[in-house]
Order: sequence, then C-alpha cells, then structure tokens
Amino acid sequence: MIYNSITQTAIKSDKDLQNAIKHSKDKRILDSKTENELETLATNPHLLELENTHKYETQTLERQTQFFNSIDRTKDELTKGDFVAKENIKQDTDLINLIKDNLENNTVFTPENVAMNIIKDERTYTFIQDKHGISYIYELPREKTPPPRTYDELRAKENANNAELQSYKDQTQTIIEKRKLTRYEPQNNTPPAREAIRELNPQEIENIINSWDLSKEANNNAKQRQIIGKVSEAEAQILQNDYNFKNKKELIREIDSHQVIHALKQHGDESTEAKRGQIAINKNDIANYHAITQDYDLRIAQPNGKILYAKQINGHCIVLEEVLIGQDKIRFFDMWKQKGQLNKDVLLSHSQRPNTTPSLNLDSHMPNNTYNNNINLPHNQDLLNQITEKQKQLQ
Repeated sequence: MIYNSITQTAIKSDKDLQNAIKHSKDKRILDSKTENELETLATNPHLLELENTHKYETQTLERQTQFFNSIDRTKDELTKGDFVAKENIKQDTDLINLIKDNLENNTVFTPENVAMNIIKDERTYTFIQDKHGISYIYELPREKTPPPRTYDELRAKENANNAELQSYKDQTQTIIEKRKLTRYEPQNNTPPAREAIRELNPQEIENIINSWDLSKEANNNAKQRQIIGKVSEAEAQILQNDYNFKNKKELIREIDSHQVIHALKQHGDESTEAKRGQIAINKNDIANYHAITQDYDLRIAQPNGKILYAKQINGHCIVLEEVLIGQDKIRFFDMWKQKGQLNKDVLLSHSQRPNTTPSLNLDSHMPNNTYNNNINLPHNQDLLNQITEKQKQLQ
C-alpha cells in the first residue's frame, strides 16, 4: 500500500497518485523516473483533449435533457411574452409561433445555452435560452452598421446601447420575479391526457402528405407535421420498458415532411431501387406504414433510439420509427421495400442512420444491398438469438 506522506492517507487510484504528485512538496513516495512519467501522462494534451471532449458532451447532453423536460414551460412563456426582446419582436406573433414550432427540432445545444436561428420575411432571428431557462430573441443585423462619425453620433449610440441593455436587465428581472411566484407542479408517474386526438386512417394521412409542399425550399427552415394518433396502452407499456419515457404526456405517433422527403428521395425512384434489388415506395406506402408497426414479423428496439419493424409481404417491407423520449413521441423515420426473404444484416445496416434530423439533408444516402458482413449488431445475445430463430422460421 502506498501512502501520501503529507496527509497520511492511502493512495488507492491513479487519480489519487497524480494529485499527490501535483500538490505535495514532499514527493518521496516516487522516484524521479516514475514521477516524470506520471507527470507526462497527467499533462498529455491528447488525454486532456479527450477528457475535455467527454466532459463537454456529457454537459451538453444534460442541457439538452433539461431543455426538453421544460419545453412546455418555454412555449408557455413565449406565448405570454415572458422572454427578453425588443417590443417589436414581442408583438410579432407569427415569429413567436414559428419559434415555438421549431423548438423541438432545430435547436443547437452547448453546456450553457440552447440556440436556434429562424428566417422570417428574409430576416434572421436568433433564439437563445441560457442555463437558467430564460429565453432571449433578437434580430441579426442585415448589414454592418457604420461606426459613429461625430461626437454626437457616438453619444447617441452609447445612450441607445445603454437604454437597450437596461431594458434587457429589467425584462430579465421581471421574469425572475414571476417565476418566484409561479409554482410548476412536479411530474407524476401517470402521463396526463393530451387534448382529444383522433386516429387518422391511411387515406386521411395520404391526403395530408399530398397537401404538403415537399420542395427543399419550403422545408429548409421549418417542417410540416401531423399527429396521426395515440399509442395504445399495451404498446405504450412495451415502449416504456424499451426506452423509459418521461411520461409527461400520453405517447403519440407523428409524421413530418422532412422524413417523408427523405424516404421518397432515397427509396422512391423505381430505377434506382431496381438496381439495389429493392422496390420503390410511394406516398400511399408511407400513409399505411402504421399497420406494419402493429402487425410485424420482426421488431428490434435499438439503443440508438430507433425501432425497426419488418413484415414479409410481396418480398418484405421495413419501417423505422424514431423515439423522442423527452417529447413522449414516436415519429416516422424511414421506410423501404425489398425482394426476397428478410436479412437481418441488411436490415440493421440500413437502420444505422443518425437518430435525429436537426436540419433537412436532401443529399444524405442510405446503404444499398452491398453490406459489410462484420456489421456491429446490438450487444444483446438474447436479441440476436431471437433474430436467428425468426429467420429460420421464415426460410
């Protein structure tokens, strides 16, 4: 056992040892060679960079979780005007609604802040929420303001800046005072009921998709979306066991224009799909995707937040849904059809697309039937056994 000669405490780990080296004047616990090696290790820039990167990613994930857990309050405060901005921005209800509609999809996170840019009427606005949950909205200047040319112009600019700064300080203090008087009830284990949601049939869903503008220009800064129904209690329990939802609200299913565009672009061209050995999908297929999630031959709940469903019918059809835990939502993510029997390697290779789509990427690509036999499968032997057994039954 090695002891710190200053504090007379046992050194049980490398961290304790490094701290003893760095902070103790009496370093007789180590010889000079070992000491130098550990000093070099402790200050290795590559290790420090890895440590800082891990810390940054962990704190960013915590900030993201915090934001989504309080997103209802954020929307409520935006509606009531409890945010910091110039008066003309506070009066622009169309802008506020546009920001509220995009909070769940287009935000960027750091350990300290949540940020998002929104374009409206050819003007760019920035939404920022700090670590205290206070929201700020301001307009980015369209062109660089020339510097003051005279003493009077300089004083006028200083006075304007001081007045704006004081206004922001006053608004922030008002929000803080309001929060002291407002009690937000903690979450309970029973998800509250959402407003009445009617389950849409496939024809209604297809009509909605046909009504959307699916051009790239119309979807760059916002997405069109539609709730297609609630998740049944039985399925909700299965999903809860798979992903541990927040239970703020009842689970719902949703489709949006970004994922519809992606699915049609990547798997909707007959010529391209024929070369891949696949069958092109269309809007009617997407409108009917929900049936496969309820009557499947294979279901895989993946650690990356996606659920894969496969159904053997005229070849086989595959559907991916994205799990949005913080929003208590299941969203259509992708769909394709292939000839022949189900193939677990191909299915899992296709399902490795990143699990969120913060912005529309019409140029992304999915793998075709040329795949790597050494693909990393989920680290769950029971799951792999189930897949293998299912394949034997289908052959």
